[in-house]
Amino acid sequence: MRNINFNIICIWLLILVANTFLVKAQIPSDSIIDKNLDELFFNDSDWREEILLLYKKDNFIYTSLAWNSETYFSGRDLGIEQYNMPAGIAYYHKSGLSISYSGVYYQEFEPNWNLSAGSIAYQKTIDKNESVYIDLSLSQFFDHSGNSLYSNSFGLGGGYLSPKHKIGLYITNDLLVGKEDSSYQLTGKLYKIFTLKNTSTYRLYFKPQLKFIFSKQNFVYESIIDDTIVLNEVEIFDLLNTQVEIPLKMYINNFDIGVCYIHNFPHAVYNEPAINSKGLINLSIGYLLNL
Repeated sequence: MRNINFNIICIWLLILVANTFLVKAQIPSDSIIDKNLDELFFNDSDWREEILLLYKKDNFIYTSLAWNSETYFSGRDLGIEQYNMPAGIAYYHKSGLSISYSGVYYQEFEPNWNLSAGSIAYQKTIDKNESVYIDLSLSQFFDHSGNSLYSNSFGLGGGYLSPKHKIGLYITNDLLVGKEDSSYQLTGKLYKIFTLKNTSTYRLYFKPQLKFIFSKQNFVYESIIDDTIVLNEVEIFDLLNTQVEIPLKMYINNFDIGVCYIHNFPHAVYNEPAINSKGLINLSIGYLLNL
């Protein structure tokens, strides 16, 4: 009973820390944020991949809190220097079904707890070696700023994780749906898992990752017809960002602690000016409660 109570206390402490930051700031531009909502939240696909590797036979609750030294949207900033703190909690069933709730605190946005999401997902291996899997997800967005164009996301993905060499590939397509607009995004990543240390008390992993983000974008430009300025809109599907992640993560009993360097190489789309590459530091802590 003592261990169960301690586990529950640890989970609620992480949630409370994530919700105690409330100050006023600026309202973000919605155009970039809404096109890339998957970057703003507790990353469901990442922790589900770790489940396949470490915990795929168990039922559990997992909660996570992270800190990012800078805020970028597909490698782009809004001219505001600020940190952000993603947080989330998820229930995972050994059948592959999971339910999660997550959001992000921003240092300079108003409200600071700007966006959150509730998600339900299903993940299943489809081969004898349990190395190939599919991933289905449905998310409902809760906009706390009044700026979001989209309210739902439907995701379909698949991946491969080599049981022997721990090389992984994951591709997902997400459809963003709103009352008046819709968009879609394609994300692909390639990673390699290195086990640096595996003892009875802790495990240490190194997981370098290369990530690509493609998205549908709408651009408005001016043209002159018969001395009249006309606004034209063009729809483009293009590469938005290439991201390199260099993470180190340690698992100690039910806790995991991570540090990661992330570098963005944004790709200028259509009439965007050239964009410089940018990096940031990510720190994270998570806790897993076995059920």
